[in-house]
Amino acid sequence: MSVLIKKATVIQPSSKHHGKQVDILIQRGKITQIKKNIRPEGRPRIYEGDNLHVSSGWVDIGAHSGEPGYEHRETLDSLTKAAAAGGYTHLALSPDTTPAVDNRSMVQYLAQHSGPTHILPLAAISTGLAGGEMTEMLDLYDAGAVGFCDGLHSIQKSGVLLRALQYARRCNAMVFHHPCDTSLAQDGHMHEGIPSTLLGLPAVPSMAEDLATKRDIALAAYAECPIVLHAISTAGSAKAIKRAQKSGQAVFGTVAFANLIGTDQDLQNFDSNRKVEPPLRGKEDQQALIKAVKNGAVQAIISNHVPLDEEQKKLEFAYADKGMTGVEVAFAAINHHLVQNQQLSLDQLIYCLTSGPRTLLGLQESTIAKDADADLTIFDPTAQWTYSSSASLSKNSPYLGENFTGQVIGTVV
Repeated sequence: MSVLIKKATVIQPSSKHHGKQVDILIQRGKITQIKKNIRPEGRPRIYEGDNLHVSSGWVDIGAHSGEPGYEHRETLDSLTKAAAAGGYTHLALSPDTTPAVDNRSMVQYLAQHSGPTHILPLAAISTGLAGGEMTEMLDLYDAGAVGFCDGLHSIQKSGVLLRALQYARRCNAMVFHHPCDTSLAQDGHMHEGIPSTLLGLPAVPSMAEDLATKRDIALAAYAECPIVLHAISTAGSAKAIKRAQKSGQAVFGTVAFANLIGTDQDLQNFDSNRKVEPPLRGKEDQQALIKAVKNGAVQAIISNHVPLDEEQKKLEFAYADKGMTGVEVAFAAINHHLVQNQQLSLDQLIYCLTSGPRTLLGLQESTIAKDADADLTIFDPTAQWTYSSSASLSKNSPYLGENFTGQVIGTVV
């Protein structure tokens, strides 16, 4: 099958075509021509529009799947379809399935799945994600794991995380760790601030994350190993990561798109679909996270896609589980709320969907050049559309029915 992308602006700083408007012809999975006014033979599938852009394929880190264990929430098929609709060509999946991705057969089960989006397994750091015993990390890496993570579960035992960092260093893989001191977070339902006081809800103080972030950075320095602070949400975390980077330490960060565009003020109407982990923080935290994307403290913007069924979300706020779907709208939401308002540039957003996450996962950079394998996302940053339906099996999104500026047109893998 041939694909022709007409008059698309290339967004890839490493490409000689960056910033130029060109036609791109793909045949049998390879880019065969890049130039203006391509006249192909046959009848290729044509992508064209008023303001097409093309970049290397987008990569998400830590999206959650219901399969195996909770297929009524999300299957691998429905997840990869939703991800493709959101512009992703690769998903590094969180290991918190049932059973957890803590053994060789589970890694291979995920790695062999074929669909419109490639699945890259993240293997668990601890057995059953319980934070107690370490998994056989070297064996899991040999089976195909691209990194190690306990999802949104924070390892409380410093010795376990230290040994995990040391083992990850041996196979040159990255540890992604969500920082949270659970003894401080306890059963908090939202960020600790004026809104939580007014709403009368138990809350999670910023200190719960800030202290864990500092501990994780210290452990990584002792192990002489890089670390990714996964799904950070506070100004303290953003500043601590930047300080470590300035000192020469290999510390990186990821941030969920919801924490870049939302704050605890959005919970005034008790919308349980906005109850997430990590929680939506204060305005100061939101602005610090945006700054962290701009100054390089954060390398990847993630969807933090957590599919849940109605029985878990259509409850009083205090009883609802944490999580929202987001793999279909992460780009559109950031583009609409931050790029259009010039708080981020389009290049900064695309970096955090392409080169940034690829670097963290140790993936080869996808290039937009003649004879390269086709791994592309096509989008229009000015197209207006309404998020009216979802390919995900779960509908726990606060954005259904919302109008966005910035639309994914398709992917070529």
